[in-house]
Amino acid sequence: MAFAAALPAGARVLDLGCGAGQDSAALRDMGFRVVSVDASPGLAAEAERRWNLDVRVCDFSGIDYAGAFDGILASASLHHAPGDELPDIFHRLRRALKPGGLLRASLKGGAQDRRDGLGRFYCAMDETRLRALLADWADVRIESKQGAGYDGEATPWLAVWANT
Repeated sequence: MAFAAALPAGARVLDLGCGAGQDSAALRDMGFRVVSVDASPGLAAEAERRWNLDVRVCDFSGIDYAGAFDGILASASLHHAPGDELPDIFHRLRRALKPGGLLRASLKGGAQDRRDGLGRFYCAMDETRLRALLADWADVRIESKQGAGYDGEATPWLAVWANT
């Protein structure tokens, strides 16, 4: 995992939108101190059952940490937030990181808000908008690729690397 390789040994990591917990468990097993967060009580329970994780249930507005993490992993989670909430969310994430901390996020791209074939919400996101949200971050790198979601539909993806 490239994210893990970019962190110092034993780093404290926030897995934001941990889902069923596989990334949190992998990071924990690599020796990182992981705080797992998900908005879904059902997914949190599944992560606890599958991987013996303690998952904090809260949405993005509940991220209230200050200088607590060396890294934040937000894999396929931030795109579920309404677009007008994203400036506050990115501010909260920046605040949660230590100086020089690393954000690694992946988001579905798309020109407009939409729901997938399973009814899940995705906000409009493109590289220009994402760069604007990360304007006060350092070393911002955004990669684009084609992929698919759980509904099997082809979709563009944006991968973000940014530091405080």
